[in-house]
Amino acid sequence: KLDEIYDKINEVSGIFTDVEGTGLYELQSKLNHSCHPNLQIEYLSGTDELSVRTIKDVKEGEELCISYLSCCQLDSSRHSRRKFLLENYMFECSCSLCHLRLT
Repeated sequence: KLDEIYDKINEVSGIFTDVEGTGLYELQSKLNHSCHPNLQIEYLSGTDELSVRTIKDVKEGEELCISYLSCCQLDSSRHSRRKFLLENYMFECSCSLCHLRLT
């Protein structure tokens, strides 16, 4: 069943070659992307357990977001980030950082 899911993903977005492994995590899958994230995903050493850690202060009611981009990609231009996200994740980023640069 899992292989079928990955086959369908590959049909739409291509094979993910820039990963060390893959996994499906229910709670992580509910976190949206931001180019200015307030959370970071970490994996506990030697396990497949996923941990979510805040990397900046989060105000009450603020959306919790991770970045779908690598650290290097986060430092790239708005155009490059949005192009990568559109090609690989099929959405146009409208996070606060991208929105600031659009106006």
